[in-house]
Amino acid sequence: MLEEHTDTTIVVPAGVPGRHPHLQRRTYRRVTVLTDPAFKALVERMLQLIPPQSRQGSGTFAIHLLRTFTNVVTGVHQDGEQYVFVYVLDKHAQGGETILYSGDGPRNRVFGIELRPGQLLAFDDVKFLHEATPLRPLPGQLRAHRDALVCTVNLPKIVGR
Repeated sequence: MLEEHTDTTIVVPAGVPGRHPHLQRRTYRRVTVLTDPAFKALVERMLQLIPPQSRQGSGTFAIHLLRTFTNVVTGVHQDGEQYVFVYVLDKHAQGGETILYSGDGPRNRVFGIELRPGQLLAFDDVKFLHEATPLRPLPGQLRAHRDALVCTVNLPKIVGR
């Protein structure tokens, strides 16, 4: 059963490049999504992509709407989550290739894709390091941008922080 979470404070995990080396608490503005049937169906479908043997009885599904203009991420990293979903809503740019590396280091590239609007990439954050290449303007344009939903499913040890 899906229900809105009571808390919008999350802990930023330590050791993520570009972030402080200690845990930070961030509180975000609440936007309810489960009252919208289409959004609820999207969340349910994304959760169905998790292999049945990896599903948890409870957890947190976080949704982040990100508009980026240059650097999509600060470097190769893991988010400290169970699964990560990247769904591109809109893109007027070249680049932004999402690259997955084996969990033992960024020298072993496993997969890469430059997601287009309407495309979704889901991956097990525990098994992969990941990054995205910078965005570049399309020919004849001055500015690049990409809008994406980046959703995460928390690891059981992280739920209820």
